[in-house]
Amino acid sequence: RTMAFNNQLVEAQFRAAEIWAATKNDPSKMPRIGALAAVLAESTARIDNTYSDPEKKRTNRIFWMNRRCTDTPEVGRPGCDLDYNELDAGSKTYSLTRVIHDGFKVPFRDFETSVFQRTEVEAEGIVDTEKKLFESFNSRVHAFINDPANLTVYPIGGYNVDSADNTVIITPEMWTPRVLGVATRYAKQIGMADPFIISGAALYDILFDVKKDEGMEMNIGKAARVRDHRIYVDFTMDGTLAEEKFFLIDKGVLAFLNRADWKNTAPMTIDGASRMAWSKTSTVMNTPIGVGIDGKPVSFTI
Repeated sequence: RTMAFNNQLVEAQFRAAEIWAATKNDPSKMPRIGALAAVLAESTARIDNTYSDPEKKRTNRIFWMNRRCTDTPEVGRPGCDLDYNELDAGSKTYSLTRVIHDGFKVPFRDFETSVFQRTEVEAEGIVDTEKKLFESFNSRVHAFINDPANLTVYPIGGYNVDSADNTVIITPEMWTPRVLGVATRYAKQIGMADPFIISGAALYDILFDVKKDEGMEMNIGKAARVRDHRIYVDFTMDGTLAEEKFFLIDKGVLAFLNRADWKNTAPMTIDGASRMAWSKTSTVMNTPIGVGIDGKPVSFTI
């Protein structure tokens, strides 16, 4: 199976008052659990309410990856993800039980045709709702980390498990420092002698400078993986997504990345046909963790 990275980053902004100000007397302002669970078969979503600017504190940004549109006769329309207007309308919602049970992996057909009860969210309140979602996510993450050989633990989110290189992507809209700590310890167990967190912006600059200065090919907009050596990096067309992430990487690999002579090695390609010499120096596990705070996607490559 292959991972679907022919995606476009779509940003939808909602005012916090529209999302969180839920009252039983005003159905139009009920919390949109559908926005929280806007993860379809080949999509992933996260919520960012972490603005440092006080004036923007009341704004939530919801990001999701749009899968490529294909014909889906069973629903009578192109198989695209929901657009901004559909999400904003909040007409498609999921119960908390449904979201947790399905692990955010909601079939497009169900999302298109079904409206699930909002009573749980009303009763619990958005804070308790998020707490339950966090707990569900963390239990799944730890189940996988504690038994890494068990690839039957399907990740939350829309990406596939590629059993050929044991890549498992876990991409809901939340993670916790506790998960990161476990990931760091696990990184050492799989051979990362000195795990180091590097910002996506810095990593992007390193790779992009090589592309710019040396004319080396990098397929921006798709996953660039070196399958044999557990290296995984993904970019959007302008690098925005990568710059928002942090990567857990071995310092030895980072040092080699910065060596001048690495530019003379083979270029990274989308299919990994050409191998980078530096990739043989260490096993790499990356963890995109946003800007190091709660509410970001988590990705494990092991």
